[in-house]
Amino acid sequence: MNRRTFVVSLFVASALLVWAFSIRDKNGLVIFFLGAALLLFTFAVGWLRRNNLNSPSTDKSAVLFALMGFVLGGSIGARFGFGHLVIQVFNPELMVQDYGVSLGATGGGILGAIVFVLLLVVVRYLGAERVS
Repeated sequence: MNRRTFVVSLFVASALLVWAFSIRDKNGLVIFFLGAALLLFTFAVGWLRRNNLNSPSTDKSAVLFALMGFVLGGSIGARFGFGHLVIQVFNPELMVQDYGVSLGATGGGILGAIVFVLLLVVVRYLGAERVS
C-alpha cells in the first residue's frame, strides 16, 4: 500500500466515522460499520507493510473474508444481544439500553472478522496438506 492510498483510506474512514457519530440515530450504525471496517483494514495493511517496500500484493481473499466476518458478526452481535455481554465484561456501569446495540455490533464485528480469517487460514492449511 503506497502512502497516497493509505492517507486516502484514513481520510475516508475518518469521514465516515465522524458522519456516523454526527447522525445520532440508528441509521448511523451502518455508516459506523463501514468506517470502522475501512479503518481496521487500513491500519492492518499499513502495519503489515510499514517497512517492507518490496512486499507482495495484498491477499484479497483474506481481506474479503475479514470484511464478510465483520459485517456478519456485527449484524449478529447487534441483533442477538451480544452487547449485553460486552458491557458486562468491559464496563458494567454502562446502560445496556443506550449502548447495547452499538457495542454488540462492534464486538461481534471484530470477533467475526477474526473468526472468518482464522477459518480461511485453516482451510488453506488443510488444502495445502492435501495437495502435497
